[in-house]
Amino acid sequence: MANGSGAIPPLVPMLTDRLVQEIKWFLTGGAAGVFYRVFQLFGEVGKGDFLLFMFDYVEKPNEKEHFTIPGNMSKDLELIQKQHPNIETINYYLKRAVKEIEEEKKTSQTDQSKD
Repeated sequence: MANGSGAIPPLVPMLTDRLVQEIKWFLTGGAAGVFYRVFQLFGEVGKGDFLLFMFDYVEKPNEKEHFTIPGNMSKDLELIQKQHPNIETINYYLKRAVKEIEEEKKTSQTDQSKD
């Protein structure tokens, strides 16, 4: 190690896909759970009312009783646009996020079965 032959290589920063990571967070980090609870408690009508509320809530950002844009939002959007300069539809990213979630579940189940 003294001559550098056994040195640990420097860590390369991992560039994660910000859009896919945020969709995965939404689907697994609680937001989808809230949506599921609303649907279970209030049915189709409640689900529709909830979605309409969300559309209205984010449509008028920074107005009273609406979504407040976080300070880091512009940097997040810039990063996503750099990572996806030709972004056209959300469907590819939704499918990719779900695929990664399913792969993580399989890995987690495999790891648990080894215990």
